Amino acid sequence: MKKLLLRLLGSLLYMPFILFYCYVIGPILKLVLVPGAILLLLVIGRGEAWQALKEGVFYSGSKTKNRVLP
Repeated sequence: MKKLLLRLLGSLLYMPFILFYCYVIGPILKLVLVPGAILLLLVIGRGEAWQALKEGVFYSGSKTKNRVLP
């Protein structure tokens, strides 16, 4: 009985934090971290990264599907 109550109490304390993270903190972190990471890669990679990003975003048709960048 004691194990069951501890498990129930643990679940009741755990679930609100998981739901808060999944539906509130998670999307906020994605909005901040994903653009920041892309910007960091573009700064580090200079011209090659810009070219790869342009090809991936603007020329993502069937012509460039099998193309390997140098």
